Amino acid sequence: MKKVLFIFFISLSNYSYSLEKLDDCYSVSYGNPIAENKITSYYSFSCPHCVALFREEFIDLKKQCMDTEKVYFTFHPIPADLLTVQGMVCLENLSDVKKQIFLEALLAEVDLADQEYSAILMKKAMEILGHPVPLLTDREYLSKTNAFNAAYKFVKQEDSISEVPTVEVNGILYKKEIPSKDFIKGIITK
Repeated sequence: MKKVLFIFFISLSNYSYSLEKLDDCYSVSYGNPIAENKITSYYSFSCPHCVALFREEFIDLKKQCMDTEKVYFTFHPIPADLLTVQGMVCLENLSDVKKQIFLEALLAEVDLADQEYSAILMKKAMEILGHPVPLLTDREYLSKTNAFNAAYKFVKQEDSISEVPTVEVNGILYKKEIPSKDFIKGIITK
């Protein structure tokens, strides 16, 4: 019996991690929370792969997996850059529906070569959504926000995610896999 438990815990250690996620107010979710499959895509607003995956594959993935209630999908920010922290400041002020609108509008328009322009887009989006953040580009203001403090605590964890995009499927973290539509569909059909 001890040997069986030992093997179980050794095999579990290959998949387990002690990452403490950010509060849900910083994440954007789609689908039914009681869906059989739960996927978390760890992203950054300044990651070219994250933006490309969203622009090229997310709409189809949403139609095939979230709208059919096969998957509950969450975008979880990895706040290792200024633009993502600014995004977190915005997200913490929005309802779930407005978070989706914000994320979709921003990822469709973000300019990876011009972070200042992208921050201005965020400010404009927040004005349109009825939650203006006039000091969003003021670094002193940002350093005093709840989002900044949460971001700092998150990136200082011993067991953190260092590369984006990274994906977690049903509690298993895939650090070396790109969360593409094909990868996700392959995992959830197993």
